[in-house]
Amino acid sequence: TTTPQDPLEANEFWNLVTAVASYTPADVDLITNTPAPQNNPGLPPTSAPNATATYTFTPEPSGATAGPTSTPQDQDRDAPWKDTATDPNNWQTDFADVFTDPNLAPWNAQWWNLSTCNNGNIFSATDGSYSTAPTTTTQEQLIQFPRATHAYWTTAGSAPAAGVSTDFCSRFSNSVMLAQGAYTFRYRRDDGVRIFVDGSTQLVNSQDWNYSPTAANYVEVNWTNPSTRSVPIVIQHRDTGSGAMLEVSLFKSGQSGNTADCNWSLVTWLPNSPPTAWHDSPPINTTYTSGQNCILRYRGRINLTLQGINNPFLEFSDAFDLGQYDRAVVSVAGSANLGRWYDRTVHTGPTASPTYNRQSFDLANFTDDLGATQDFRGQYIEIRFILITDSSATNADGWYLDDITVDNRIETVYTLGFSDAMDNDLNWANRGGWTLSSENPHSSPTGWTDSEAGPYAASNNNILELDGRIDLSTAVLDEPQFAFWHSYDLASGDAIYLEISHDRTTWRMLTPNGTATYLAQNQTQMAYSQIVVPIPADVVNDAARRS
Repeated sequence: TTTPQDPLEANEFWNLVTAVASYTPADVDLITNTPAPQNNPGLPPTSAPNATATYTFTPEPSGATAGPTSTPQDQDRDAPWKDTATDPNNWQTDFADVFTDPNLAPWNAQWWNLSTCNNGNIFSATDGSYSTAPTTTTQEQLIQFPRATHAYWTTAGSAPAAGVSTDFCSRFSNSVMLAQGAYTFRYRRDDGVRIFVDGSTQLVNSQDWNYSPTAANYVEVNWTNPSTRSVPIVIQHRDTGSGAMLEVSLFKSGQSGNTADCNWSLVTWLPNSPPTAWHDSPPINTTYTSGQNCILRYRGRINLTLQGINNPFLEFSDAFDLGQYDRAVVSVAGSANLGRWYDRTVHTGPTASPTYNRQSFDLANFTDDLGATQDFRGQYIEIRFILITDSSATNADGWYLDDITVDNRIETVYTLGFSDAMDNDLNWANRGGWTLSSENPHSSPTGWTDSEAGPYAASNNNILELDGRIDLSTAVLDEPQFAFWHSYDLASGDAIYLEISHDRTTWRMLTPNGTATYLAQNQTQMAYSQIVVPIPADVVNDAARRS
């Protein structure tokens, strides 16, 4: 039986601890299966300290011991939200095509001459089957044609396999182990393609069995795998003439197509606001490569469900230099339609703007390149930026992105009679290099200029936009008009415009004589003059467009 003892005083307790810690037991031989090392004298013994003990308290660790760096996780953020392009962990750039997994078994490929496949009519459009034996068969590791490393299909005009003509049909089949979840098939083709899963589900829009209307552009279709399993996949393709192409990839939804040559990185040499900005093709003075689909995706969602977020806008500052047919795209997806991305082309080459401009998109009225419009209010949204380059060798510096925001725009409403002396920036949104300057104002102290203290840069598109809307809906209108003073100095091919819009999407050029064109081009007028531009009668008489 243990007899309870009175608690020790503090000094008695620590003296006992010190005595126990200082005690050195006698050597004891322990049984072990490990032989003693040969000719190893071992470490010399350590002497016990002789000094009086000093007591210290070791603080508890503040967190777990640091281990290997893990992949940053997606996070939800509330609007208003801003990313200053300084933290690489906020954005995803490393996307893996499931079909490039080296452990994936080769695809079983079947090939027919065009006459043998009857222009593709031997293929079933409902289950992926076929009715005529193939001309030849091969095994293919990737469905990325043409490519220089292939044995036959090296160019758009090549025969795809031995004994097959340059106009042909093909069919690819495989079983792919996939985890449960949402996926995106991404393809482009010349001429037609179909994709089947589970032997019956045809994913591709029927129009893409023909070349038009999507032509050789990338197309994405979404599909949800209900459980982790081996999924049978069949791809049908036909080329009815001229060049041939077929690329098919599979990604986790929202993560499609960051090709190996892409290298989205934070760079220091051209930020809108220091120290860094995102750029698709560093290092400095290098160009992107052909045939890319470079995606920069925000890791997480922006919450637009909060009370008061009723006028959300996505904005970012960008500079760019694009080759012919290459595109810079902003893409948004919402929680109301999972996996459906709305792609909107921001710039199409050949064009460039070496200075930053502010891009703005209404998330309550976001229209994509296919004409589909989505109202993202009340949803969680995902955001990505895509540089898409064609197969030509005309490449350029690429796209720079900085200061990305989703904000609730508190819209200012102006009425008939509005005027501004241009002495402050309270009423205007600068979408380029505009600044308030005392360099050459019409009336002191300042006026707006697009290029203070020197000439403007080449390939620029500087916009000064009224930060709100003019509401004419309740005004009694006779002949409403815009009036302002301006001077200008324009080089060959350069022009200035006045534009109006009722939805911030469709803009209309205005001139004093009613012609939809520029105000001036390739002209110089250093002295100020007043210009008066009537608001068109069809706008005045249409209640839906009077605001």
